[in-house]
Amino acid sequence: MKLGLLPPLVILCSDIFLNNSPLISALPFDPTRIQTVEASTLRPSKVIYHPPTRLCVIRKLQTDPLKLGPCEQADGWGYTPQKFLFVKGTYFCLQAVESGKPAKLGIICSESDSSWDITSKQFSTKLPSGSTLCLDVDPGNTLITNPCLCLSSGACNQDSQWFEFADRNEVVEVSQVSSP
Repeated sequence: MKLGLLPPLVILCSDIFLNNSPLISALPFDPTRIQTVEASTLRPSKVIYHPPTRLCVIRKLQTDPLKLGPCEQADGWGYTPQKFLFVKGTYFCLQAVESGKPAKLGIICSESDSSWDITSKQFSTKLPSGSTLCLDVDPGNTLITNPCLCLSSGACNQDSQWFEFADRNEVVEVSQVSSP
């Protein structure tokens, strides 16, 4: 007895491209119709930028820790009236767990772990325990939360906790201009 698990015609993509299959000529692709999009026509997006390193917050998978990486790989972020930071186009919001632990993405956002105050140099959140934590970066460029070091003083040199919510275009221009 034969089980028919596959459709009668199975074509592998590798067969099409490696063997110059006649199916390629039947594909409705016209390379002359590719258009270049000007940067000024793109919808602006915000990134979470770390000025001391000129890197941005990037994500790979929801379960992986957030890290600093090239701003070109960063997702766009939004900020709601409830002060939630979320990855644009998703339901993921930025959450604090506890001091010294990686910040994480979650889909259940509450004021107790996902409400962020954004100042000129820091992103801070107040946990139910009453502690105020700020976004920080560990030596491996993983995004963590730690007690805020600069909330009370105007001048602060704690660069690991310096983050900005910046326009993507501004970050790329600054990086290009500042590069040697």
